[in-house]
Amino acid sequence: MTSLAADKERFVWIRINYLCISAIDTKSQKFSAEVLIEARWAPLPGELGEDSTDKKGEAKEGEGEDEPEHFDPKLVISNAEYVRKEKFWHRVESTDSCHKWVYLCWRLTGDFYENLELENFPRDVQDLSICVSSERHADEIELLVEDRKLPTVDVNNFRANQEQPCFTSKEWFLFKHVESEKLPETPNSDVELGSTAGFVVGKCRVCRRSQYFFLNNILVMFCLVVLSLTIYAFEPRYNMTRIGAGINLLLVAVAFKLSVSANLPLISYLTYLDVYMLGVILYLCVNIIIFAFLSLIKDVQATARLADKITVSILIVLMIIAHVSYALVFVSRTNIPIGIMLGKDQKYEEELYKLKKRKNSKVVKVVARQIPPPRNCRVSNGRYSPGSYSRERHSPIRDEESQAMLPIRVNEIRRQGNYLQSI
Repeated sequence: MTSLAADKERFVWIRINYLCISAIDTKSQKFSAEVLIEARWAPLPGELGEDSTDKKGEAKEGEGEDEPEHFDPKLVISNAEYVRKEKFWHRVESTDSCHKWVYLCWRLTGDFYENLELENFPRDVQDLSICVSSERHADEIELLVEDRKLPTVDVNNFRANQEQPCFTSKEWFLFKHVESEKLPETPNSDVELGSTAGFVVGKCRVCRRSQYFFLNNILVMFCLVVLSLTIYAFEPRYNMTRIGAGINLLLVAVAFKLSVSANLPLISYLTYLDVYMLGVILYLCVNIIIFAFLSLIKDVQATARLADKITVSILIVLMIIAHVSYALVFVSRTNIPIGIMLGKDQKYEEELYKLKKRKNSKVVKVVARQIPPPRNCRVSNGRYSPGSYSRERHSPIRDEESQAMLPIRVNEIRRQGNYLQSI
């Protein structure tokens, strides 16, 4: 595809809308979604021609070789792994000042790669980003973030993992806000500067619901910790039985840890779930070492039982302190990003409300200007003045008819204004 004016730089504003998020795969670090990307730019004089009607079409093989009527920004999604379906169309809109804008709408469904941050797993907040760039040179096009409309996400059409049978209705919670930012080229990149037009990244956020992992992972490991204390019910002279029972619990904990890690990607840091499970494994190892030392005094029954009581008391105190500390740190650390995202949701709703209110007020004023005033009213400072009319130009009969029609016309203006505000 070639542009109609390739030698001039174009400013293209990008807006990314999330229509549906159908799946989030933590192990593969990707998500499936349906998005709508809108690109807006100003056409050059004479570019549109006489016919500026909307043209729609679907991307098919062989269509990219034909020269389009509109300028082609050659947009690409850098983090798209596989696109299953896509459709595009153009439309032309005119503003109040008779200035025209060309819109390219690109609707597609596919899988997108996302580098997940799993430090706070299983109560983590993840970004689901769409990275839009252009195949054109930086001298031909400059990508900007759309400033006239806010990017949106359809919260009601969020179906990620809702069909999984678990304790909660779904695994993820979707926030309402969407953020867009312009990422320029990095100076330290190996690519020659100016060869790309930068990136426009749209981000929506999701939070993982942790109830499922607490019930199926942490609760199971906690049961192993409690069962390890029952080993002290054996007599001190059966110390080899104690060691055997401790090793069995250790093997169960290690096998369970490996099964949980199989559902996570290979990462170079520990998650909060890893910290707890490794702490349980370390505790079981220490317990087995204690049994080995107690075997030295197993022949002295009184001393061995006293040592068992002291050991169990110390282990219970340490276990309570460790679990309370872990719970406090886990909740406090994971609440920070969740609180930030909820605050952004509130700001996004306020900005959206102001934008809709400003738009509706402009539409109401335009409609009010299009409705002619009553025949017996005079417009003064933008307001209708009923009763101010000239008796020389109006007969008494027409004045009475106009006076009777005045409240009807005013009610028409009010009804149309209320209808537009309801939209």
